[in-house]
Amino acid sequence: MHEHSSLLVFEGLPCCGKTSLGRHIGSMGFADLCDEVMVPEADSALLGRRGAIENDRRKTALAYGRRRALILDRYFYSTVAYEVARGKTRIDINVIGQTMLGFIRPKNIPEHEVMAWYPNITSSIQRSHLDKEQVRGPEWRSQEFLSRFSDAYNVLFDCSNLNWLGVPCRRVYWVEEEDALSRVISILSKSRDVALA
Repeated sequence: MHEHSSLLVFEGLPCCGKTSLGRHIGSMGFADLCDEVMVPEADSALLGRRGAIENDRRKTALAYGRRRALILDRYFYSTVAYEVARGKTRIDINVIGQTMLGFIRPKNIPEHEVMAWYPNITSSIQRSHLDKEQVRGPEWRSQEFLSRFSDAYNVLFDCSNLNWLGVPCRRVYWVEEEDALSRVISILSKSRDVALA
């Protein structure tokens, strides 16, 4: 990882506040923000899985080319969790690992940290109905799907599992919506202090 800049990935259920917080942090000058969808949204929706993979590929290239702190609003973790949640098999590290290798190789992933929102399925479903910015499939309003998606996150963001998978994630910070702003400022401030030292 570049010593002068940090890479922080925001992950969480839809409408938990990732994008809004990322925009706010960007406006404060703490970091650049890479939005959730990089390919045109219409293309991404049409491409489905390939659209998500293309988004992740572009984010990887952007992360390696960064000159200052960068926040990725969603990354390959969501792509993997989505695919696993759509299936019917038991969610475990082996299923996650096999699914991940279908999208990305650990050696291609830049070193990073993750800030993951604790899953609040009820809130996600309620807010998804109100969100006019993004068009989402019906699975995002399904209690069962979101529960499986959350289970995949819980397996993925166990640091021992990330190490086993070879993912260069230095740390996972679990946050509640209420403390997300102060937490991300603290994380980015520490990386700035290290960079300035």
